[in-house]
Amino acid sequence: MTIGVVLCGGLSTRMKTDKALVSFEGVSFLEITHDVVSECFDKIIVSVNSSQIESYNSRFPNWDFVVDGTDGKGPINGIMSVHQNYPDANLLVVPCDMIRIDKSFLLDLISTESKVYKETEIQPFPMYLISEKLKEISDVKLKRFSLKYIIEKFNIKSKQIELDSRFFNANSMSDL
Repeated sequence: MTIGVVLCGGLSTRMKTDKALVSFEGVSFLEITHDVVSECFDKIIVSVNSSQIESYNSRFPNWDFVVDGTDGKGPINGIMSVHQNYPDANLLVVPCDMIRIDKSFLLDLISTESKVYKETEIQPFPMYLISEKLKEISDVKLKRFSLKYIIEKFNIKSKQIELDSRFFNANSMSDL
């Protein structure tokens, strides 16, 4: 089984407000991303930090959430928190700020365990991780939490693609 995961647990430092709730063309980043991912998978999990869970549950009462654990930092914390709750699932992971990603790309990505890149620049999202790879990562006490480090250390396969507007992610209000 593959679960779609939308990452929202970051601190949104550059955005200066909860990025997932920022509106783009009248719809929040989270709703845009959640809608695209839900076109691909029956089960969608939104990964949030502990300060977000109450307001997100209130705003999106029919959605499933996992609160990030405290064992790590950055996106890998959210990914591994979802894995702990769904240890036998493959995860297709998309950050909430990839508001131009589309269904066709996500479906193509799950054909292999992949990261995406262009020449030497690793673009770790969206990312597809099979459960066996997630178990391998969870069995190790990580000393570094960078996704680029994890991709290399655990030999996550790559798929070369040409980056286009689907890979846009909004990190600040000026990006909109």
